[in-house]
Amino acid sequence: MLIATKSSQPPPENTPEDRLACAINFANELSNSRLRETKTRWTVVRRAEKAALIRLNTPWTRSSGPKTRRGKAKSSQNALKHGHCGREWRRFYALLAAQRLYVQAALLRQRKHWPADPLMVQIRMEKLDDVMRRMRAALERAKVETPALDARLLARQGGNFSDADLITGGQTPLSAQVVENIDTLLGRRLAGEPVSRILGEREFWGLTFKVTPATLDPRPDTETLVAAALKRAGEISRKTTEAQGAQSNTENNQNSVKLRALCASVVQKKPLRILDLGTGTGCIPIALLKELPDATAIAVDISEEALFVSRENARRHGVQDRIEFRLGRWFEAVKPDEVFHIITSNPPYIPESDIESLSKEVRNHDPIQALSGGTDGLDAYKSILKGLKNHLDCDGFALFEIGAGQEKDLARLIEDSNMNRRESYVDLGGILRVMEITMGTSENIFDAPR
Repeated sequence: MLIATKSSQPPPENTPEDRLACAINFANELSNSRLRETKTRWTVVRRAEKAALIRLNTPWTRSSGPKTRRGKAKSSQNALKHGHCGREWRRFYALLAAQRLYVQAALLRQRKHWPADPLMVQIRMEKLDDVMRRMRAALERAKVETPALDARLLARQGGNFSDADLITGGQTPLSAQVVENIDTLLGRRLAGEPVSRILGEREFWGLTFKVTPATLDPRPDTETLVAAALKRAGEISRKTTEAQGAQSNTENNQNSVKLRALCASVVQKKPLRILDLGTGTGCIPIALLKELPDATAIAVDISEEALFVSRENARRHGVQDRIEFRLGRWFEAVKPDEVFHIITSNPPYIPESDIESLSKEVRNHDPIQALSGGTDGLDAYKSILKGLKNHLDCDGFALFEIGAGQEKDLARLIEDSNMNRRESYVDLGGILRVMEITMGTSENIFDAPR
């Protein structure tokens, strides 16, 4: 008599699922061994002999009841029919009861319910909606900012679901392995690990980027820098188009020689060149290249591991042929004669004294060299501004992400470097997040008479 149908050998790992499989196999082996013993000992001849002994043996004097001659005769008939009697019968069912208790204990360790039929192992399966509600409640108790979003992302990863499954499959029962996977991810999130670190990727500018412990986690605030860079790239493109038009209409102009020379200098410029300093995941230059199909970029980072991740992200989004990755610190990896139309950077700008006050998601999981900006948070800006003039095109733009409250200090550094602060941009939270720098005001060739 088997109490379960699962008979495959479990893997050596000591997980709850494996312990259940061990319990089931153990119970089946006991049942099989007892059945073999019963078939061997209780042959037809043995059953007949046992029935005869019971019929002839009359140790009791009472005239009625199961222990009388008639009662013994009935018992012998039952023994002959069923093949079990007396002590062997009690031993057999005692063994089955022990097996059921053993498997029940294994199930209770998994917080499962023992089924109504004790001879069948049935596991109650949680539904997707129940798991989602439990996850949201746990995240809300932990005061996570976006409990519903985090629960959806973790459930999708743990169960390998699609967005359609999460919307329409609320009544889908989940296996114990899927529930365990989701609970493991939930435990990591409750411990303070960001969702992007758990999933190994982060969405930025509508693109998905791989994230590792060696890279800074891309954040929505940095999309402000991408938007500003695209705005300036469009301005450079318009200037080139206007210069081309002006060059073709200068034959009858008295200043045609001078204007033609100025326009030619613009038209003959190479395609838009972008430099990103401290690239990390490469999210800034890759997002720009996806929007600017004719542009090229160079991405610099001091971490070789970060550059490995950014190369993989470039291949993922199909821009690997238009971007070059270099190992070095700021402009040390840039050749002296290289000039760029747009230079971007999201450098470390957190003062050292403020590191401990950051959220545990940032403090414990982002690389410290991508966060700490020195005593005042301006060390990276000071280093970048020293070499900016040598590599920024005269009509180009440099765009830096800055921390809250750093506007005045950075403006002073820009002024000391004899450069101009052109425009500032705020993020979605209304905080000034990006500062734009130019080489200075110069004669605008497009204002010349035509």
